[in-house]
Amino acid sequence: MGILDIADRLDREQEGRDEALETSETWVSFSVGGLGFALPVSHLRGAHRVAHITAVPRAPKGLRGLSNLRGRARPVLDLGSHLDIGEVEISDLSRILEVELQGRTLGLLVERAEHLTKILPSTIKPLDDAIGPEIVRRSKGTCEVRDGYVILLDPSRLLTEETRGTEETEETGDLDDHEDS
Repeated sequence: MGILDIADRLDREQEGRDEALETSETWVSFSVGGLGFALPVSHLRGAHRVAHITAVPRAPKGLRGLSNLRGRARPVLDLGSHLDIGEVEISDLSRILEVELQGRTLGLLVERAEHLTKILPSTIKPLDDAIGPEIVRRSKGTCEVRDGYVILLDPSRLLTEETRGTEETEETGDLDDHEDS
């Protein structure tokens, strides 16, 4: 056995130890549009049955409306519509996942909440572009779990400028001031 053989063997053994030391992250899985998705549980504040969602006039794309979540009115984002895979059909299994994204608390409407699962970063694989541009743009990749594959949504990319809208901080005056005469 030569020096290079010993070096290779030590490298293989160290790789095995490094994988054993890898820390898993807990994710909550759910389904939308017949696809499995997951978000880090660290962003989850609760899961609620869908009681009532109040529509908002001229709401941005994906905003299903407002709902009372733990005594507070929260915007509810229809995740299917937001990801361009079709509006979520509400059923007895549908849930609103109360999440904190980018410092804001809101609800994500999903077809059903599944389970919690631990995921190792080394098991995350890139997504195929054929899945759809909105999904690819808002995800970290995909991973195999006990029920198949899930798409791992990236909390930092789930909300974008068009989702957040623009905040107007200045008074615009009366409507009469803006009418054409």
